[in-house]
Amino acid sequence: MNLSRIAFSLILFSLSFSTLSADGLYKWRDAYGNIQYGDNPPKNARLEKLDMPLLTVIQDYGSQWKTETPQLNNATINKFQTQRISAKNTTRYETKYEKFSFIAPKINQIIHSKEGDISAMLSIRPPLKPGHSVIFDMDGKHRKKGIMRIANFNALSVGMHSLKASIINAQGKIIQSTKTIPFRIIRFDSAQSTKKRRHLRNR
Repeated sequence: MNLSRIAFSLILFSLSFSTLSADGLYKWRDAYGNIQYGDNPPKNARLEKLDMPLLTVIQDYGSQWKTETPQLNNATINKFQTQRISAKNTTRYETKYEKFSFIAPKINQIIHSKEGDISAMLSIRPPLKPGHSVIFDMDGKHRKKGIMRIANFNALSVGMHSLKASIINAQGKIIQSTKTIPFRIIRFDSAQSTKKRRHLRNR
């Protein structure tokens, strides 16, 4: 129903109400004790005349509402389009990866390395997206950054270490991170170990 029909209905209701209230509106109880309302009560009923409030009718109600079309200049249109493109790119490139975790080292792995050198390898699915980079943190410090999922670390000390990786976007914002992987390095020299075992046997 449009606004013109609403206004027309209000006017008809006003006319009907005026006719109805000309003789008055009454309240009474019927033979069964039920309350009734109307303008034509029975003659022998005990009546109570009702004072009804005046009905307010708004003239030309529909004409008060007009559809306005906003005026957009070229600068506003270009700004809006730029915001839409930026939001689309953000949604496209910053969706989290299905899989991002370490293949090596394993959690609490003991690594035998004479020189303290290790290699870390990541599983990334889908492949790294344009504009994204990987940062490797060793013992809480940034050590490697690039687009490769393999990183080598040299001359690590004997004992416990921790390794973590993160994917960042072109603005340097972290999108996703792996769990922190603890591991232990043991310096192992096969020649010295063999010599020590021989020494123990000869004692």
